[in-house]
Amino acid sequence: MSMPTFPKNDPPLSREGSLNEIIASIAAEELSLSHILNAEGEKLQYVLGTLPGLDEAASQDEVLRINQSVKDTLSGIIEQQMMLSSKLAAALKAPTIPGPAGPDGPAGPTGPDGAAGAAGADGPAGPDGAAGATGADGPTGPAGATGAAGPTGATGPRGATIEKGDLFGATGPTGAIGPTGVTGPNPTATAAFAANTQGPDFNVPAYSGVVIPLPDAQVMSADITANPENTMFQVNKKGVYLLSYRVNLTKPAQVGAKLLIDGMARYTTMVIPAAPTASFENQYVYLMNAGQTLQLQLCAAPLPGLSPKAQTVTLAGSGTGASLSIILLKEGY
Repeated sequence: MSMPTFPKNDPPLSREGSLNEIIASIAAEELSLSHILNAEGEKLQYVLGTLPGLDEAASQDEVLRINQSVKDTLSGIIEQQMMLSSKLAAALKAPTIPGPAGPDGPAGPTGPDGAAGAAGADGPAGPDGAAGATGADGPTGPAGATGAAGPTGATGPRGATIEKGDLFGATGPTGAIGPTGVTGPNPTATAAFAANTQGPDFNVPAYSGVVIPLPDAQVMSADITANPENTMFQVNKKGVYLLSYRVNLTKPAQVGAKLLIDGMARYTTMVIPAAPTASFENQYVYLMNAGQTLQLQLCAAPLPGLSPKAQTVTLAGSGTGASLSIILLKEGY
């Protein structure tokens, strides 16, 4: 069985080049999202009949269906935007590594030698020894004194200092500014996203609900925390929040979903399908105080004229079975 082959980068990517490629890919994805948002805006203009050249607007039913389509697209774009923000923050925090040291400069020239000192004068000759007996030599006279050393020559000039090479290459030119994206809901830096992608089963009681844990794909700022079971999320800043959720089942079931705030059901956040449904979602703008908590709950959804009944449902496991997004739109109030 043959092994897969991958193309080689020529020249090879450096660490700095790899980070630039990652940031460039994030910018390209941001540009793609801006085009999608622009397309959704033109879709709404078309059905409302505000585009030049249209004779009449769409029907009410068509407007409602297009509005739901735009809502689905915006929900997915918000989730993708949070993922891109996390990737960009990680890339910008990556430490840079300095380049190798440049080569040492050449040594300076050697200074000239000092002049040699003058030779010392010879000492006086010793007296001749007395004549010895025939055939024996007389004793040798004493050696003369050593002459004084001559003066030391002057020190030669120091060679010129050579600067080391620059450690870093020249900074490249600034890239062109990209187009301005469509204005969004102006979220602050306080936000969170959590999901369940494991495909678990849930027994939904007839007259109560069951809280969904969301342990996967979590991206949370420091102002939002989760309990150890990942079933409860606490906001630690007071302000207006955009709360949105999505639930996907493996097959249609007569169940619904709602948000619990501080353990109490908020019925304005509830989705109760009129027929068995496999996928549903909702979003809600709410003023929350610091310390309040959020939970996503599955609940029984009775058919008209019938009592609710207990059911067992399974979340989708191939993608996002359930997710919750929390975005601070404006702090305070």
